[in-house]
Amino acid sequence: ARNHSKGRAQRWGFCGGVAVMPGTSALARAALLALSPAACGAFVYQPAVGQIWDPSLLHWNGSYWAISMYSPKSNKQYPSGFLSRSQNGAHWHDVGPIAPSQPNTQWWKGFPLQRPDGSFVLAHGVYDTHGADNTTRAGNDALRILTSDNLQNWTEAATSKPDPRWYKPTRWDHMYMKRNGSSFVGFPVSEPINATRYASTWPGVQHSPDGVTWTAAAPLDVRWGGVAPQGIEEGGIERLTLPDGTSRYCL
Repeated sequence: ARNHSKGRAQRWGFCGGVAVMPGTSALARAALLALSPAACGAFVYQPAVGQIWDPSLLHWNGSYWAISMYSPKSNKQYPSGFLSRSQNGAHWHDVGPIAPSQPNTQWWKGFPLQRPDGSFVLAHGVYDTHGADNTTRAGNDALRILTSDNLQNWTEAATSKPDPRWYKPTRWDHMYMKRNGSSFVGFPVSEPINATRYASTWPGVQHSPDGVTWTAAAPLDVRWGGVAPQGIEEGGIERLTLPDGTSRYCL
């Protein structure tokens, strides 16, 4: 449920029909439920005040939760996240703004991760805006890592920056995080140094023992089969079980 038109990302809705396959994660089920025929045309959700953009879903404590970018003044500036709640994955209600960013950061984009102990980690990008139109990006070189026990109150725990061995200090934001055995893997949007092998917008790779302290690795290797590499601004990665019983990671 994503609106790519900047400045018009005020609300999201669903329509259509899909089948939920065995093994589908709770996060994916929430999105698929919202796409069911019964939900077609049932709602359009937007907060009571401001705009939201790029929701990320998770299931916890009997409810579905969405964390979105939030522009309280509807002016293309997103200084915090916004938390919404649903009992069925289709009809949503405001909880309120969360995790206000550092001063002068106007482009908050984050993904949540639930750890085995039940606590949560949130990683969101940090950069400033400048210029008369307040849209010129600069200093987009860090991820702010926060922790929470309830999705509403967040504490800053760490900062992640691109490793100069592989990445330029120009982009390092909205890192999607997943469990990877006993540790965690993250895929921040990055700009690799090697412009021949990778496009300028590309999935970086990070590893963490606890979801808070991250160590960068080489960019994600994608085999294009002779086609020139295309830019990738990833929005997530999930492991889906297919009808034949096999499973694939989908980025």
